[in-house]
Amino acid sequence: MNNDLKSKVQSKFSQAELGRRIGLPQQVISRWVNGRQQVPAERIIPLCALLDWDITPHELRPDLHPNPTDGLPPDHQITSAGA
Repeated sequence: MNNDLKSKVQSKFSQAELGRRIGLPQQVISRWVNGRQQVPAERIIPLCALLDWDITPHELRPDLHPNPTDGLPPDHQITSAGA
């Protein structure tokens, strides 16, 4: 995860709190945040939703979500398309 994404995550939750909310140990979140492991495909949408879509699926995994609006709920696609 790049520094911008890392800052966005850390502005919302600590790694421990994010882990509790998503149902994973803090160590797993640390691996994602520190770039040692990619966020698994099945965790991308729940993670983005938990972070109020401040991070998009495209930002997390452009290999799986190549377009900026991929994976976003309809009410967020319009505002993110121009970003």
